[in-house]
Amino acid sequence: MPTKTTQFLLHWTRKDTLALLLVILLAFSYRMIVLAERAAAPPEISAIDPLPVGGDQRTYYQQALGFATGTFPPRTFFYQPGIAYYLRGLMLLTGSESLILLRVVGILLAALNCGLMVITGWLATGRRAAGFLAGGILAIYPVTAFYDTDLVITSQAIILTSVQLFGTIWLWRRPQQWWGALLLGLAAGASVVTRIEVAIFAPVFSLWLLAVRRDRRSFLQITLATILALLIAMPFVLHNRRGGRDSFAITPLAEQEIYENNNRDTSGTSGSAGPSNAARTTVDDYLSYLRKDIHLDPQRFFELQLYKSAIFLSTHEPGNNLNYQLNGRQVSQALAWNSLNFPILLAAFLFGTAELFHKRKWALGSLLLSASLAYFSVVMLGAVLARITQPIHIVFIPAAAFGLLRIWDVYHGSKLRPLLLRSLPLLLCIGLLNTAATYGAQHLPRDPVVNTLPNGAVAQHLIYDDVLELVGWQLRDEYSPRNVLKPFQPWVVTLYWRLHQPVEIDYSFSLKYLIGDSELTSIDYPLGYIVYPRISTSEWQTGHIYVEHVGLRVNHFNGPFEQTGRILLRVYPEKEWQNLLPALDENGVDQGEIVLSRPAIRRGQGLSEIEADETHIQFSDELILRAWRIPDYATVGDTIEVLTAWRTGERQIFRSLTFSLHLHQGEESVTNVDSIPRAGSLETFSLPPDYLFDDRIQMTLPAEPGVYGFRICVYESTSKERLIASDGEHKCVNLGDIHITD
Repeated sequence: MPTKTTQFLLHWTRKDTLALLLVILLAFSYRMIVLAERAAAPPEISAIDPLPVGGDQRTYYQQALGFATGTFPPRTFFYQPGIAYYLRGLMLLTGSESLILLRVVGILLAALNCGLMVITGWLATGRRAAGFLAGGILAIYPVTAFYDTDLVITSQAIILTSVQLFGTIWLWRRPQQWWGALLLGLAAGASVVTRIEVAIFAPVFSLWLLAVRRDRRSFLQITLATILALLIAMPFVLHNRRGGRDSFAITPLAEQEIYENNNRDTSGTSGSAGPSNAARTTVDDYLSYLRKDIHLDPQRFFELQLYKSAIFLSTHEPGNNLNYQLNGRQVSQALAWNSLNFPILLAAFLFGTAELFHKRKWALGSLLLSASLAYFSVVMLGAVLARITQPIHIVFIPAAAFGLLRIWDVYHGSKLRPLLLRSLPLLLCIGLLNTAATYGAQHLPRDPVVNTLPNGAVAQHLIYDDVLELVGWQLRDEYSPRNVLKPFQPWVVTLYWRLHQPVEIDYSFSLKYLIGDSELTSIDYPLGYIVYPRISTSEWQTGHIYVEHVGLRVNHFNGPFEQTGRILLRVYPEKEWQNLLPALDENGVDQGEIVLSRPAIRRGQGLSEIEADETHIQFSDELILRAWRIPDYATVGDTIEVLTAWRTGERQIFRSLTFSLHLHQGEESVTNVDSIPRAGSLETFSLPPDYLFDDRIQMTLPAEPGVYGFRICVYESTSKERLIASDGEHKCVNLGDIHITD
């Protein structure tokens, strides 16, 4: 026989209907009050109408309008398209594009979702009171109420989570009815195309249902739900395939968002300052560069994850283009007077989950706990914002309602003391968790400082303005091979700074990459701005070395490739870029132009116009002469060109090498041309190992006819020391003869 829990609908009374309507009315009224207060606030604060330029609301609304103008859907999707289809559906349903009307309809759907939470809570816990308490909590939860008045997916994500949870609970309690599978599948599919984080609930719920039911029917129901989810998602995937995109299913943002919110510079919260320097200089292969960032500073990455966790668990919300604290709480008394917040709900959830386990409701407790942990893990991959964390409340609230109801039960049963004693360790843990979250949100990651210059860094000790010291720098070969800068890929250097005394000036710096006098790319930032937390020099403490990992990227380059440039560092006070400060050494001598590196801009592993000869000639272990081409005949006084083909050795060249081409007759050198490769434009130290390149040397022939020989030598540009050729004896190699005639 069905239990009272599974047959609760048979016990539904008129009072229950009235109470359900009151919950819905409460939710609707509260949100309408918030909407009215926001609408009465200045537009630049309320973010109601007009929609803020550059905000997500404006983007989604314009996409929905694009259906009528033919600009949407695009050839391939960049943002998740579900919200645009949702808004377009509301426009067709209401026959209006009014922002206020769209918000009111969204509020109505959110209020109905509070009614759904009543049924879900009742079904899940088997307690009528728990169901209505759960619906009431969702109805008055202030952050959720705020986002229900907006057009930023949050409200839709909450509703989709509710439907998934309800469908799962229905399949658990009423396995003979398949409505739950339909709801779970449809909501999961809509989540995939609307808010990908919410889609994580579907596999968690499905695996849980299979574990607790362990029957063939449940397997078939989950299979049906999976098919429905795929049927909703596949048209969007196929649309992208037709548009020529096969590198991602629906949007390309997944790996990019992971990198943007976990890299070496980020705050992890997609704040109002926009992408970090690391994100702006990285355009592909995101996970590979994330691994490099973690390896570069593992302690900072660990602290960042603690900080993001603290943001998730606390009431702190960094600025973004729609903010509960700024756009909601500051303009709405209905929100400001409501003290219910995430730490309170989290504490109630943890207490309620403990009580579920205590009352041997293992299945429900494990469902809500595992779903919460799964969603927390997914959100931690991206940005931690209040509007993204909101859907977790749906799995918090049933347990929280059960916990509050348990307190009521034991209080009236005069058993509150045993409950408190039993819960004391948990309450202490909750208090510590809340304290840790508050501390972490305010103090992590810690200031990026070291006490000494690390191994591998180049010590400089250059003084600017008598107070600011460039202690040194370190080229990061893991991002670009030493002294090589690839187009569209980041080149990274770590700068180490120190103040000799406190200052009130905020110093700035610039990095410029030039080839000749042409500037290919540059950045200008205040010192301490790139890293997070950002600390300007007027806030620096003396005695510490402040660290910044700075990235450059060449976005546009028309060639030619294989030219050695230079990266210049310049320092100036405040924003006075025209007032460059001299860099003085320890003796007070101005060092002039500070060149951090001289990378070549190149691509691939190089090219050669001629095939390699069978006999290769190696100079030291740094260069290999693969082939050469010289004319057999020429006329006196002609200017000829000798083409040589080279490959660098297996190890990086760290010095400048010069090619010396000699024309000789017998043992006597008649003329010679000495040049750094490519007529001085390509330094050998800016080439990676195993790199192919050609060099052309032009030489004017003598006025006397005869048979002359060519030989080539390679020497170190500064010391003039010649490299030994591969035979171990000679320093110059004969290339062949040329016949010069009148």
